Amino acid sequence: MFLFQVTEIFNVSSGIILLPGLQNNVVPVGTPITIVRPDKTEIETKITSIYFGTNHITIEKSITKDDIPIGSKVWAKKSITYEMGTYYNLVDKKSEGVNFEILFQHKVDPHFFLTLKLSGVVGIIDNLKHNETPVSLRIDKTPGSYALDLSIQQKSEEIKTYPEASIFSDKECVNVIFRSVAKEITFSGKRDDS
Repeated sequence: MFLFQVTEIFNVSSGIILLPGLQNNVVPVGTPITIVRPDKTEIETKITSIYFGTNHITIEKSITKDDIPIGSKVWAKKSITYEMGTYYNLVDKKSEGVNFEILFQHKVDPHFFLTLKLSGVVGIIDNLKHNETPVSLRIDKTPGSYALDLSIQQKSEEIKTYPEASIFSDKECVNVIFRSVAKEITFSGKRDDS
């Protein structure tokens, strides 16, 4: 989602401020963004604060004013989709209280695993079967329709800001076989040679 084109940059103690800012766009603090410079190179970062009233944003301190030329374009990464079907099978699901974990195993290298961890789950639709081959996994860092529905059902405004994870049985991300809203969602890989 295109947010804005950078017209000015200021240094502050918390990092750098990018102007003109979000204007009429609505994304929460913590949203992953891609800054595309005029030479088409990209910087991956996230929004660390939003100034009330002006909607100017700050980004991570590791990025300096010299890294971002005027004219760079700022894009929000609303969702990240991982193609799973070619390389991974679902091998295990675990739940403990309000936490849920799904383990995927690499088809060619059985010592490599990916883990989807959902902490503070507030809603879940689970039609996944063991040894099923899901085609794609999408993680939406900004809230979607399921988070909105749950926030209304549970009468909690905070849930509207929670990320969502969805697993699909097709590449078009239409046929959902797993969907969850949680306070925190992480996706990581590790090798287990034991």
